[in-house]
Amino acid sequence: MCGIIGFIGETIKGTVITDALKKLEYRGYDSWGTAFLSENKIEFFKQTGQINGIPEKIKKINSSLAIGHTRWATHGKISKVNAHPHVSVNNDLALVHNGIIENFSELKEKLSDKNFFSETDSEVILKLIEEKVNSGKSLFNAVSESVSLLKGSFALLVFSSKEKDKLIAVKHESPLLLGITEKGIFAASDQIPLSNFTNQFVFLEDGDIALIEKNNFKVFDFSLNEIKREIIKVESEITSSGKLKYSHFMLKEIMEQPFVLKSVLSQEEKNFNEISSLIKDSNLFFIGNGTSFNAGLFGKEFFSRIAGINPQVIEASEFPYVLDFIPENSVIFALSQSGETADVLDSVKKAKKKNLKIISMVNVFNSSLARLSDKVIYLNCGEEIGVASTKAFTSQVSLLYLLANSVKGNFNKALNELNELSFKMTEVIELNKNSVKELSHKIKSSKDVFFIGRSLNYGVALEASLKLKEISYIHAEAFQAGSLKHGPLALISDNVPVVVIAPKDKVFSDTLNNAIQAKARGAFIIGVSDENNNEFDFFIKLPKVNELLFPLISIIPLQLLAFHTAVFLERNPDKPKNLAKSVTVK
Repeated sequence: MCGIIGFIGETIKGTVITDALKKLEYRGYDSWGTAFLSENKIEFFKQTGQINGIPEKIKKINSSLAIGHTRWATHGKISKVNAHPHVSVNNDLALVHNGIIENFSELKEKLSDKNFFSETDSEVILKLIEEKVNSGKSLFNAVSESVSLLKGSFALLVFSSKEKDKLIAVKHESPLLLGITEKGIFAASDQIPLSNFTNQFVFLEDGDIALIEKNNFKVFDFSLNEIKREIIKVESEITSSGKLKYSHFMLKEIMEQPFVLKSVLSQEEKNFNEISSLIKDSNLFFIGNGTSFNAGLFGKEFFSRIAGINPQVIEASEFPYVLDFIPENSVIFALSQSGETADVLDSVKKAKKKNLKIISMVNVFNSSLARLSDKVIYLNCGEEIGVASTKAFTSQVSLLYLLANSVKGNFNKALNELNELSFKMTEVIELNKNSVKELSHKIKSSKDVFFIGRSLNYGVALEASLKLKEISYIHAEAFQAGSLKHGPLALISDNVPVVVIAPKDKVFSDTLNNAIQAKARGAFIIGVSDENNNEFDFFIKLPKVNELLFPLISIIPLQLLAFHTAVFLERNPDKPKNLAKSVTVK
């Protein structure tokens, strides 16, 4: 949610900032803007919607000090006025903000200047700084005094036309890092927009204020004590961030899963053994949101069936409310693709205060979650740009299977199984890529689509329904197949699609019986199985694999089903409305 970019250094073109903003689009946004120091004055531009074509005004600008922002609306409607940057009345201060200021209303009441242009909490920060600058404070001191009054989450970039050799960056519970180059210093919400400029990063921590100059930076805490922050070299991602031959990032990320799995499995056995030792004699809790929560459900199944450990899976947004009941010897296993998910970070910080051990599984090196963790497993699946997670999900599930086997002492055996599975992933794509597209065309006019499964396959139903609703905006719901007759059958009528995840496993017969009950009430039955059946009105064919690995095979054609349905409905699967890739507010 929201993306921030800033630069101070040698003169750059205005399009450097807008190009970087476009690389932050995957985070989700509904408006955007830029501010540049140009001939000792601030030039700014704000617009609602997507960055489609760069205005001539920006193309003509050359500047040594600039900030940009993509906004995902929280306080205030989607409008140019509410878009960032916010600029002072005298046009000498510019600010961008990611996060939520919880006490903005009381701060607003105390300000002497009551003339607000926007409905945002962010403008309150600008007014605070402006008031202190007007009283004679330096920009740095004005910012430091202002942020000490804020409650909530915030990543800020601020500059002044009167102190044109300085860019101030502040981080507190929202992601922000610095990128160090020979031509100057960038600040950004994450590494992706800076990947073409540098692999040298400074990861700011909560409570940091960075005073940035052209070739230098210093970091202080809110009490203005100087802090040492190391420059860390980050190796480039394994996959290209471009779409290559594909129409959308999501399609590319679905199709590259068989190849990515090889990189995902480049794991150190020593790390897995150390994590296994932490887990063996502890109470284990998986926490995550959305797709990561669904992946945690598979972790629970794998650990129960393979390692004889019975974890609990809790939504990260709910975890703080049950923390008082978590035993002292517990291990918290946090899943987050970005490593910046606000609910997960909040839960982990509260768990750490109780001295609980933290294991995390993330895709972004040195993310906030990774830095808070005692042990980290990296997904190694490369940049995932599509908002609806695909390859990160299969990476999480694969590595949870590997870890459960590691606890049992079968690391290498599971590693070989998963390596072989990459060929089955390719097979399932080839078997279904054309037929699933036809199915998408058939269901695109459906008002409702239901997914059912039992045991492991219920987790697949949850993830598949989430994908469809996320990007097609069709109402999709998942049910445990056995619960269908306890209420949801009332929703079934003629031609309502019911997707039945039913590989020929121990629960196949029971699941099929539930599908028959739905069919008797007019449902259009879509079978996802390694064996066809007369009850299926449409068949998605799976290759035969180990029962525990079926979810890694069955989810892929269902990801494609969601993708093609969205495209047929002329909805952008990469950027679904109202959603963000990295959810950095609670």
